[in-house]
Amino acid sequence: MKIHHIGYLVQDKAATMRAFEALGYHKNENSGGWIHDLSRKIEIAFVENHGILVELVHPDDDCTLIGKALRKLRSTPYHICYACNDLDDCIAALQEAGWIVSQAPAEAPALGGRRVAFLYGKGTGLIELLEMEES
Repeated sequence: MKIHHIGYLVQDKAATMRAFEALGYHKNENSGGWIHDLSRKIEIAFVENHGILVELVHPDDDCTLIGKALRKLRSTPYHICYACNDLDDCIAALQEAGWIVSQAPAEAPALGGRRVAFLYGKGTGLIELLEMEES
């Protein structure tokens, strides 16, 4: 598997965007700004710096898991996303290795409708898997 992006919890969208721009990041050309993911109750924007992609995640609702995590952790990186060819096969292999599915596969509007899933591992924490044809 190959790293696709780093997920970053965001408290203040404008302030965080300014901070990442000061670090040399720019809005990713493919995402076009903030995207609302209604099913997950979050807004997402991608920024990029020399091929490194960061997903900025801001919750719509403080009562969601993301909202609760943001309240506890503040603005911070919170997951690494890995691209894989076959999401179901990848999940099965990781489950055999002791990983727990924390969010079942679902389409992600901010990633072109491709399927994603979230898993938790004791030694690594939260990861996201993104199904792509070539990883």
